[in-house]
Amino acid sequence: MNTLENPIVIFTHSHEVNVDRVISILREQGHEYIRIDIDSIIDLANDLTITEESPGDELCLCSDKMGFKVRSTKIRSVWYRRPEWPKPTKADMFSSWTQQEIDFLKGEYSGFLWSLYTTFPGYWMNRPLYGTHLLEHNKLYQMQIAKKSGLCVPRTIISNNPEQILSFAKSCNGRIAVKCIRQRVFSNDDGTHNGIYTNIVNIADLVESKASLSVCPVMLQEYIEKKIELRITIVGKQVFACAIHSQDEVRTMIDWRRYGEKWVKHEVFVLPEHVKGKLLESMKSWGIVFGAIDMIVTPENNYVFLEVNPSGQYGWIEGLTGMPISRAIAEVLSNPNV
Repeated sequence: MNTLENPIVIFTHSHEVNVDRVISILREQGHEYIRIDIDSIIDLANDLTITEESPGDELCLCSDKMGFKVRSTKIRSVWYRRPEWPKPTKADMFSSWTQQEIDFLKGEYSGFLWSLYTTFPGYWMNRPLYGTHLLEHNKLYQMQIAKKSGLCVPRTIISNNPEQILSFAKSCNGRIAVKCIRQRVFSNDDGTHNGIYTNIVNIADLVESKASLSVCPVMLQEYIEKKIELRITIVGKQVFACAIHSQDEVRTMIDWRRYGEKWVKHEVFVLPEHVKGKLLESMKSWGIVFGAIDMIVTPENNYVFLEVNPSGQYGWIEGLTGMPISRAIAEVLSNPNV
């Protein structure tokens, strides 16, 4: 077993291509790293142990099959990059298990992974306590912090009260954006995937659907007219802004993601320093060092914050614009105190 002195530890999953790009840069620069694909640790393809060398000693992370051992205080940095739930590689592995036994297994893995993610000190990109459990799918909290940092945000309501929803819509001149509170991707039987995108509704739409509005909470925002959209990727103190020209075509005006990036012009954007400063202040308050931020630039050149994804995708931005986001991630992970 190889005892590593100062590695970068990467918690991810086996199909995360963005990790591959960063790892190639780390190798090029001669940095030690450990890649742990969380989705593979449930069966014989992998193993993982947290232990103490001796009573009262610091924790060690080791794996016989991956052949490494590292003391927790020797870890240079940790990249928490979209790890997925452990999955068996053999279809019949749990075929004879009861649902109670499977639920117990899931609970034990949940506790094990949470212990793993919360007991190792040092620099994290990003700590799941903040990035996953506090920020993801929590747009109201995100907007509260952004507003305190001086950023503009849309007027927002989350409700299952039809009268409150109608009253809010009327106060927004009857044109509002409806969004999911928790963004989801649904798998189809044919292997394709679908998402629920932003939609625009008016008073008549809401009146027609009034009976169903009380079924579950719905998130509505005043609709902000767009000049362009921005996808801003922040890595440490580096800010990479990309303009997305969604208003060039009618079908991409509301939510360009329905059609994919190939239909929309992307280009490097120079963000005003005062906006950049407010975003970096928000990042600090959110407790994260990586974030993918969506904003709108209005026809009047006002900048409006929409949301931050602490584990957002950035590969397509890097591919279309050439901005060195992967290299910035590698630099921050290898020199976390700079």
